[in-house]
Amino acid sequence: MSDMFIWFSFGIYYTYIVLYMYEAGLSYFLIGVYNSFGFFSFTIGNLVGGVLTDKIGRKKTLLTGRFILPLVFVIIVFLEIEYVFVAIFLTGLGGAISNISREAFISEHIPENKQGFYYNLLNSIAGLAYGAGSYFSSIYVAKIGVLKGFKEACFSAMFLAVIAIFVLFFIKGIDSKESTPEKISIKDILSKETLILTIVSTVFFLALAFTWSYISLYAVEILSIPEDQWGVIQGILFPLNAILSPLVGKISDKVSLRKNVFFGVLLVCLFNALLAFPLYVGALYYSSLVVIDIIGEGFLWSTFFKLEVLLTDKEKRGKIYGFVGTVTETVRGFMSPVIGITYEKAKNLPFLISISLFTIIPIITIFANEKEE
Repeated sequence: MSDMFIWFSFGIYYTYIVLYMYEAGLSYFLIGVYNSFGFFSFTIGNLVGGVLTDKIGRKKTLLTGRFILPLVFVIIVFLEIEYVFVAIFLTGLGGAISNISREAFISEHIPENKQGFYYNLLNSIAGLAYGAGSYFSSIYVAKIGVLKGFKEACFSAMFLAVIAIFVLFFIKGIDSKESTPEKISIKDILSKETLILTIVSTVFFLALAFTWSYISLYAVEILSIPEDQWGVIQGILFPLNAILSPLVGKISDKVSLRKNVFFGVLLVCLFNALLAFPLYVGALYYSSLVVIDIIGEGFLWSTFFKLEVLLTDKEKRGKIYGFVGTVTETVRGFMSPVIGITYEKAKNLPFLISISLFTIIPIITIFANEKEE
């Protein structure tokens, strides 16, 4: 329930934050610089969240992260565009601290033979709320435009983010008492398992950043989708994702890691290629492509979650997740302005770079197959 309130709020936020910055006069490069604040704060949040998750428990860490998130909307609603980088910073910080504890909790409470199905199911439920938030924000944008409409929608998001915190106080049984957290050493960090997970995570999330960082602008500028329709499309596609992802997760549980990676990479590369060289324009074309991506990412997210569990010890999981996330988000932080530059040079270039990154993943995961077997 707390997840649903949070993701409704951030359905509003993520759907229009880039368009909001662009409409306010920020250049593509500056948007990338502002986005980098979110990636770097995610780095800090991963460090903090990894330590806190193992030290004070899952629930308290989750609460710590969630207490930060309402401030994101306070800044957007009441301050000028010059301060939006602070909101982006807090989004990364609060989101990372929350996600580390959430991932650790989920990994410890999902049956091993059904990890793909349940992981995708939980994220799909959150996706339903995200879609509702996207649609909600589009109503305001259609009435009063992006600049004013986004702020109005964020006013509601601010209260929902506060409600999400109070819901957590009524949840019991989050913290695991089965084991005592252990410290991680340099040996743990430099182990084959941690290095594989770090490389896969970095490549995977960097590829996603190249695909999705400027997708709202690309949809408006190249695919000729009106700004108000953008939120409507998101509102429709995320419920569709909620239906398809658990089904893909169920299939994922029945096939090998190698096959999951193959099907996932094949489909997301096809999605990026058809974006980079569109055959048509408009909402229907884009929506059709996203169905391909939903299935492809469904396989890849299941794979990533399995790798997280397969390559880490439960007693050190929070800190290992924190380390992996720190490396991943630091790289994305430095690359965010680069994504802005590539988009400015050629608007389809980020999608081509994304394809090249995704094709690296099957090579890396070959080394993880030995562990699975």
